[in-house]
Amino acid sequence: MRTRPRDPVLTSAARHVGLVVAAIGAIALVGWVFDVRLLKSVFPGLSTMKANTAAALALAGASLALVARSPLVARRHRIARVCAATAALIGLATLGEYVTQMDFGIDELLFRDTPSGVLSPGRMGINTAAAFALLGLALVWVDAERWLGLPGQLLALAGGAVALTGLIGYFYAVVPLYGIRSYTQMAVNTAAALVLLAAGILLARSDRGIMATLTSDGAGGRMGRRFLPAAIGVPVVLGWFILRGERAGFYEPEFGLALLVTATVAAFGVAAWLSAVSLNRADARLRESEARKAATLDAALDCIITMDHRGRITEFNAAAERVFGYPRADMRSDGSEFPIELTITRLPSDGPPMFTGFVRDITERRLLEDELRQAQKMDAVGRLAGGIAHDFNNLLTIIAGRARFALERLAAGGSAQRDLDTIIDASSRAEKLTRQLLAFGRKQMLTVQVLDLSEVVERMRARLERTIPEDIVIATIAARDVGRVTADPTQIDQVIMNLVVNARDAMPRGGRLTIEVSNADLDDTYARTHPEVKPGAYVMLVVSDTGIGMDRKTQAQIFEPFFTTKELGKGAGLGLSTVYGIIKQSNGHVGVYSEPGRGTTFKIYLPRVGDATAPASPEPARSTSGGSETILLVDDDEEIRDLAREILGSEGYTVLLAEHPDEALRASDRHPATIHLVIADVVMPGMSGPQLLERLKVSRPDLRVLYMSGYADGAMLQHGVLEAGRAFLPKPFTRQSLRGKVREALAASRP
Repeated sequence: MRTRPRDPVLTSAARHVGLVVAAIGAIALVGWVFDVRLLKSVFPGLSTMKANTAAALALAGASLALVARSPLVARRHRIARVCAATAALIGLATLGEYVTQMDFGIDELLFRDTPSGVLSPGRMGINTAAAFALLGLALVWVDAERWLGLPGQLLALAGGAVALTGLIGYFYAVVPLYGIRSYTQMAVNTAAALVLLAAGILLARSDRGIMATLTSDGAGGRMGRRFLPAAIGVPVVLGWFILRGERAGFYEPEFGLALLVTATVAAFGVAAWLSAVSLNRADARLRESEARKAATLDAALDCIITMDHRGRITEFNAAAERVFGYPRADMRSDGSEFPIELTITRLPSDGPPMFTGFVRDITERRLLEDELRQAQKMDAVGRLAGGIAHDFNNLLTIIAGRARFALERLAAGGSAQRDLDTIIDASSRAEKLTRQLLAFGRKQMLTVQVLDLSEVVERMRARLERTIPEDIVIATIAARDVGRVTADPTQIDQVIMNLVVNARDAMPRGGRLTIEVSNADLDDTYARTHPEVKPGAYVMLVVSDTGIGMDRKTQAQIFEPFFTTKELGKGAGLGLSTVYGIIKQSNGHVGVYSEPGRGTTFKIYLPRVGDATAPASPEPARSTSGGSETILLVDDDEEIRDLAREILGSEGYTVLLAEHPDEALRASDRHPATIHLVIADVVMPGMSGPQLLERLKVSRPDLRVLYMSGYADGAMLQHGVLEAGRAFLPKPFTRQSLRGKVREALAASRP
């Protein structure tokens, strides 16, 4: 397998080298055919390239040109190997002739004009034969998958070293380096062609073995490519100058200096390659370390930016690209601002200072914090509103109750009667106000059932059209297969009406009102930016207008009780707070989207449920007549105790009063007869109504109970204070509601 893809430039160079080598061999063969000495030898008087040498060069060059072509098809590969093997066999056979002192007739295969009786002058030199044997085998091995062609490259280096030694011999005029005997010398053109052939073999597979080190992009590869030419050229040139100055210091200066240069070239070449290997390994470790560092930086959620002392950015991780919106190659600023957390550290360096900044975009966190603060504020305001409504209901109970008593005692007509009617009417309006506050505080009683919101909107359409003026166009849109929700239909009607009225007031010059119902799926991404929302399936109710819109500051306050942008006397500021409370109590979510001058959109999300069920049938009316039972009344408000005693006493009941739970326990102990019913406020100092009942039932197990509170029973159930199914009387109460609930509690089965 390959270490990396083949370099097309080096492969192309190898192919051209093969063609040049083949051409050199072919030219020499032409010289032999036509007996042109200039074609056989580059310089007059020097040894000529032998005929079999020329043939072997032509074969080896052709093999290299074929091996270096891409893609290497099977047929071309076979031809290349045959040519290479033939060139190697010529070299090996010639070596066999020298070793065995026998004539195999290799030199006479092409030309037979050699005089008999002497060694053939056409025989290639022993060093030439060795080079062909090595380079031919190298061509056979260089493309082998086994060992990544390393044996072929080593053979090519050995054959190239033999040929390079011959060239150095010619350069210094040292005959033993290019010819062992005068008639078996390596021709200069042969030596040059063989060096080219060795280089071409190495370039043909630069992705493998030794060449993979020298051609790599690492520090070792870059160093080797620069050092090797100097390792060969510098000793040769210096030796030539030394020889000309006769400063060699050897007995035979030419031969000694040539050997020294050859040894130096070999040593420098090996040193260059070993250094390249070492540097490549170090560079690989560095690259691996840099890759791990880059992977760590890119995996970081925070922005990591490194810059020098001049402010130039040298590192910019993936998180920084995402946050700043620019790729690393195009770092600059567009002037946008967003909140961040920043840590800057100075990197240890002997040179100019470097700094790394760790930047965390906290925009999303700020949004979450704002959402959480808003939710906490609305919850706190809701609790406050519920508490106010509770206390206010106590006062309304007293005001309305006493006014009705006074009205009953007065004769018909007269200004006093009108005043009392006014008080009772104002009390009724105040009661509606407290119901809105309880709705915002999520402390009202809901009668829930499964609803189809699209049907609710369609049912309300006629009433809505009567509410808005003619210059406002109303459109309703319902998607197919809209899911169902669990909610109080009366409260949902109030939500839609409040939103429509709010939209109407925002379009004083007319406009368009759109009510849309569809399914919606809120995922984790939405839930992360809205902490109060749970991911899941919802039904979405959208009310949009084309009115005056709102700025961000106004949007942050619109759900708060008594906040209004309308003129004094035009609104109490409880419409949207009521919407907020109803939706929250129904486990939903409400959001607003608005821009000044571009209208407002309210989105209501209610959890999606299954099919609709029929609403519970109303209970049959119970008798509201009085009775003779004994009732223990416990309330910490004296006026309410007196009012309830007066109402119940007038109905024939015996009433025992207690201001607080401890007094109720004492009153029960002092009363030996039966106590049929205890009426207790749910929330009292020191002990709750349910806790008091448990204490009383120890001695009176058949005791029945009627709870009352300024809160609604839905709030009591939600907070675990009141058990489901218990009789409950909300404040403010009237004579009719009190006596009706008393008879209902007394008629109930025993607890």
